[in-house]
Amino acid sequence: MSGPKSYDYDVDSSALSSYSEPIAEVHPTVRERLELQDLRRQVQDQRRKLETLAAEARVLGGELRLPAEPDDTSIASLRRWLEQGEAHQRRFQQELDQLRPPAGQRRTTLSFSRASAPGQPKSAEQVLADYFAPPAAERDVAPEKSDPCRHARQSAQETIRRFHRRYPIPLPEDLDCSMQALAAAQDPKIAESLASQIREGIERLTRMLDSEREAARKLLREIPELQEEGVASVRAYLQAVADGKARLSEEDRRRVGEVRKRVRTRKAQAAAAILTQALDDLGYSVEPISETLFAEGGHVHFRSTDMGDDYFVRLRVDPREDQVNFNVVRVGASGSVNADLKTEQDWCRKLPRLLEVLATRGMRADPRRHLEPGAVPVQQIRAEDLDRDYWDRFTEERKRPAAGQKTPQTLKKGG
Repeated sequence: MSGPKSYDYDVDSSALSSYSEPIAEVHPTVRERLELQDLRRQVQDQRRKLETLAAEARVLGGELRLPAEPDDTSIASLRRWLEQGEAHQRRFQQELDQLRPPAGQRRTTLSFSRASAPGQPKSAEQVLADYFAPPAAERDVAPEKSDPCRHARQSAQETIRRFHRRYPIPLPEDLDCSMQALAAAQDPKIAESLASQIREGIERLTRMLDSEREAARKLLREIPELQEEGVASVRAYLQAVADGKARLSEEDRRRVGEVRKRVRTRKAQAAAAILTQALDDLGYSVEPISETLFAEGGHVHFRSTDMGDDYFVRLRVDPREDQVNFNVVRVGASGSVNADLKTEQDWCRKLPRLLEVLATRGMRADPRRHLEPGAVPVQQIRAEDLDRDYWDRFTEERKRPAAGQKTPQTLKKGG
C-alpha cells in the first residue's frame, strides 16, 4: 500500500442520472439542426440535377419548368419538396428521352450534383460521375483526341476519390466550383491550374477535418451516454463528425460546449453526493462537503475515531484533471515519526474499502500516483485550516473521558 495517493475519478452514467436535476434541453436540438442540414443538402442535390436536365432540354430545343423554391425553414416542407423533386426528375427524364437524338450523335452532358448528405453517402465513384460523365459514343475514341485535358482531370479525380473515401461529405462551395470548371475546361493549361488548386484545397480541407474529427472524439469521451434528448442529440452529432460524415461548425461547438458544461456540473454534484454518503456509511467524521468541491476544486478533511489525536485525512480535488488525492495530515508539530508512519499505514489499510464503496455508488477511482508510507513527511497543518465548527466539535469530543467516549457522531454534510 502507499501513503499519499492520486486517482483519476469518473462518475457512472447511472449515478449522473440519480444525483442531480436533468440537463436542460438545448433548443433547437442538434439532432433537429442536423436533419435540417441533411435535407437542405438533399434538396440542393436534387435541384442541381433538375437544373442540369433543364439545361440539356434547352440545348435540344425544349423547355422544362423547374419547381418553385422550397421553404427551407421546416423539416416537413423540405421533405414534401424532395418528393415533388423526385417526381419532376422522372418526368424530366421521360421528356428528355423524346428530345434526345440517337446515341451516336450526342454531345457530352455534365452533371454537377454534389455528394449526398451524411445520412446517405455516395461512393467516391458516384461523386466523380456527377462531375465527369462522358457519353458512351466517346469511349472508343483515343483519350488524347477525345479529351485534351484528360491528365488534369484524372489527377483531380484521384485526389477527390481518396478524399471522399475518407470523408463522405459534400465538397465545400469553392472546391465544388473548381471541379465544375475543370469538368468543363477545354484548355489543358487552365485544366492543370484548376487541378493544382483542387489538390491544394483538398489538402487544407483534410487537415481541418482531421482536427475536427479528433476534437469530436475528445468531446465524446467527456460527454457520457445519457438518454436525455439534450445529451443524446449532441453525442449523435459528435459521432457523425468523428466518423467523418459531418463538419464541426463554430455554432455547433458552442452548443456542444453548453451541454458539456452542464454535464460537468452534474458530475461535480454527483461526486460530492457520492463522497458524502460513502464517508457517512463508513463512519468517518467529515468537514462539510460543498457541491463546489468537485466543480471548483479544493480540499476536505475527515477522520475515523481510532486515528491518533490531531491526525486527519485530507482529500484534495483537481476538477481540471478529474483527479483526487488522499494524504494524512497532522495539526501542529506534536507528532513523532513513528506515530506518523503508523497512522499512514492504518489509513492505507482502510482506503481500499472507501474506494470500493465509492465504486458501488457510481464513482470510479483509477490509481495514478502512489507513495509508500513514510516516503514523504506527514504534512503539518494549522487548526485554522479546518472548518471552525468541525474543529470545535472534534476538540470537544477529545475532552470526554475515555471510558465514556462513544463513536463520534458523523457531522452533517452540506455546503
